[in-house]
Amino acid sequence: MARLVQFILVCGGAALLISWLAKQPGMTLIAWSGWQIELRTSLVIAASVLFIALLFLAYRTVRALILWPGWLGHNWQMRRHKKGERALSLGMVAFAAGDHKVARRQARKAEKLLGTGLLPDLLSAQAAHAAGDAKAALRYFTALSRHEDTAYFGHLGLMRLYQEQGKEAQSLAAAHKALASSDAQSPAAIRIFADDLRAMRWRDALDKLSGFLRQDEGVLAAAGMQEGLSAGQLVKPSLLAAHLCVLLSEEDIGDKKGYLERALDFSPRMIEASRRLALLASDGQKKSALKRLEKDFKTFPHGQLADLIAKLSGDNDGQLIARLGKLAAASTHSDEARLIVAERALRSGIWASASSMLEEVSLAGQTNKYFLLASELAVKKQSIDPENKDASSLKGKDTNNNLEKEAALLAAAHAPHAARWHCLACDDALVQWEMVCPSCGVLGQMDWVQSQSLSRLALENKESV
Repeated sequence: MARLVQFILVCGGAALLISWLAKQPGMTLIAWSGWQIELRTSLVIAASVLFIALLFLAYRTVRALILWPGWLGHNWQMRRHKKGERALSLGMVAFAAGDHKVARRQARKAEKLLGTGLLPDLLSAQAAHAAGDAKAALRYFTALSRHEDTAYFGHLGLMRLYQEQGKEAQSLAAAHKALASSDAQSPAAIRIFADDLRAMRWRDALDKLSGFLRQDEGVLAAAGMQEGLSAGQLVKPSLLAAHLCVLLSEEDIGDKKGYLERALDFSPRMIEASRRLALLASDGQKKSALKRLEKDFKTFPHGQLADLIAKLSGDNDGQLIARLGKLAAASTHSDEARLIVAERALRSGIWASASSMLEEVSLAGQTNKYFLLASELAVKKQSIDPENKDASSLKGKDTNNNLEKEAALLAAAHAPHAARWHCLACDDALVQWEMVCPSCGVLGQMDWVQSQSLSRLALENKESV
């Protein structure tokens, strides 16, 4: 419709122009070689326009005849290129869908139509690898590794191919070549990191792991399993880095303190690193070590840290309970800290402090440890002879204490667990910290897991108790 309107407008404009020229007076005289021609000026203008149009038409015709073979060849190449791109697209779709036979057929068709190139060669290599044709895959990956633009993909494919064939030396060599043309977060780096970890080259492993910490933990854990790491080895990379620092502190005596401080930079909840740092403190450094312990206790309260604070401070029982009580009030996990203070107060026989600490624990922090301590406090109260020797009064107190003890024990059975050592790889709980989980054998995934908020069911159980 738009073209029809445009055509009508052009025709109308041309008719108006011709009509206007025809009405214009004037003559044109042409004298040349003894000839003299006199014409109307409007006719001369119309003839000139017609001559220019015919000249332009002749030029286009001659040009089309000259370029006609090239035009035919270009169209043929375009059709061939489109067919090649379609075969390449279908091959990629088939490969993603898992139909490796169709993927290989389309890859060969794309290679025939498009010739050698990055995408056809890569699809051919991947399809041959997935179909189990090791010779073809080796040939394609080797060809890719020889070109600068595709060297990384070629070496990476060779790394995987050799790994599947059990050729560890060749696989590692290909991984190093791939890493030379990629960044520190590539699958080749993870492959080399896995080998460093197995060979106990802790320093090299830590250097590689430092480059992974910015990656998504889920993606990194899956990539680690693909490159030969144990399941769960990279659940929490920063925690593994902290454990590697502790291992290096055992090997490098000269920089023991530096590695332990670096471990706490990687994982502030690394209680073992904090404990070892405190044990390294000399007589002149005890004050600064005590401040570091108090800071760590506020960040991640733990009984071992409380024991070290008691050792370095030299406080008596009352002073220590007061010091720990202040730290518990300022702790980010105040409920856990108050339970530690209450437990220590019970051991020291300071019942009032133990009772006040337990009273300050919030409902969300009332774990099984809380109720066990409440039960122990009830037993301690029962063992104290009251000043009032009246038998009926004594019997009544014993009855109340027994009821408190039974209620606390019943609530402890339904309450969630308190903070404990936990392997993030296999979800197993341990009594004490271990460098390697005894259940799954994974290195460096042992963490001190704080108690979680109680579920609605647990809250209802405790309220009924």
